[in-house]
Amino acid sequence: MRKPFSFILSILSFSTVFSSFLWAASEKNEPAVLRQGLILRATSFTDSKTWIPSIALLVKGDMPSNGQLIAQFEKPDGSLWGSVTLPVSKKTTDLSTVRPTVLDSSLSTTETGDFRFFIKLTDTKTNTEKTLYTGTFHVEKSPATNPRREDGYFIKQDWLLSVGQIYLTDADSDKPNLSATLFIDAPENRCAGVEASLVSLGTSLPKTIATAEVSAGTEISGTDKNSKYAYQECNLSFEQVKGFVKGDYQDRAKWHELSKNPGNYQIKIVRNDRPYSTFSFVVEPSGALKKMGIIEPGYQDYRMLIPITWTTLPSSLEGRSQNEADMFYGNGKRTSGSFVDLPISEMYKKFKRVLR
Repeated sequence: MRKPFSFILSILSFSTVFSSFLWAASEKNEPAVLRQGLILRATSFTDSKTWIPSIALLVKGDMPSNGQLIAQFEKPDGSLWGSVTLPVSKKTTDLSTVRPTVLDSSLSTTETGDFRFFIKLTDTKTNTEKTLYTGTFHVEKSPATNPRREDGYFIKQDWLLSVGQIYLTDADSDKPNLSATLFIDAPENRCAGVEASLVSLGTSLPKTIATAEVSAGTEISGTDKNSKYAYQECNLSFEQVKGFVKGDYQDRAKWHELSKNPGNYQIKIVRNDRPYSTFSFVVEPSGALKKMGIIEPGYQDYRMLIPITWTTLPSSLEGRSQNEADMFYGNGKRTSGSFVDLPISEMYKKFKRVLR
């Protein structure tokens, strides 16, 4: 299972049907589900050959005193499956966590396919409710390699492939590095064979600015260990590309400073010597990143989410259009999901000297 996600300003990623994002956090700091903290699993019952969903999530904002979170699930035919109350505990002053919670075992099923789910906030005093998040997940059956075991079930995490993330590390607030994160499928070799470069898309021909150091992060796989389904997080670090630089540094002449070079940029991903995917961002004349997607807080930093464009469709998504592949788990482009959405200034909030 993935650790609550590392920090980032991000482009991209998460994954669903492309329509417009509407919901934004209000001045009252109302609660909203952070998609990057949302994890769904299929819990299989070997003796009965059935499964039930398990859900964990993060909520940003203030929970009302009479508030209660509920997860509601529908079956593939659209009928109500069941619901479960989600226990909430505080991680920080405005970030709450829900540990993995499952439906009652009496509701276990053998069905597979696309299941819709809803995260709702109810007021136990007024008996009113508000839907915070709506999404879809896809369940498949995984034959066990051990004949003594029954078949298992797992939820495909397709949305991970559709969201890239870019962020400015705040390890040193005077010269934050440009970093990015994406997921790939079939990670038998983890991130081996993955290469990334930053390209400036100026008025002239595209120019390669820098290449990234690539390292493997968290692997997310199906519930059943015999499943061939698994996705690998690849972290990209552009050590020679800085969001901005404040102060005198001996190596400054070697660095590419985004704040001094506004324009259109693209991160190009090559996998096994073949073009794989791209995701783009813009640096405005002010020197700050342009807001191009949802900006969410994480545990330590802020990230911006922007859709990835595939040059080579991941093997796990073959047979689907890109829009179809993006539909699972809900997406920032959907009108049905709700997310924390912050102004671009939040991405620079933790740095000691804000760009001017």
